[in-house]
Amino acid sequence: SIPCEHLKSLLRDANVSFEEEVQPLKNRFFALDIAFVEKKIGIEVNGNQHYNRDGTLKKYYADRHSLLEQNGWKVIELHYAKCYSVDVIQEIQALLK
Repeated sequence: SIPCEHLKSLLRDANVSFEEEVQPLKNRFFALDIAFVEKKIGIEVNGNQHYNRDGTLKKYYADRHSLLEQNGWKVIELHYAKCYSVDVIQEIQALLK
């Protein structure tokens, strides 16, 4: 998506190393948008279609999130609008420390 590509560009500009479209679990066929594999941290850039009206993740995405956490991953669910926030890079860098 355009917001995800924008975020990746911001990360590159800040010299933050990451991997794109990483399949974190060998037996599952989904990928993380952005991954810091050595730290087992993933970022998913989500559009409105990922959320219920109350702001919670829809079941498929919530189940995927839980499965990743059960396998030692920390997953950041980032609404696409946040990709344009000035603070998003500092927040990600703080997570990586």
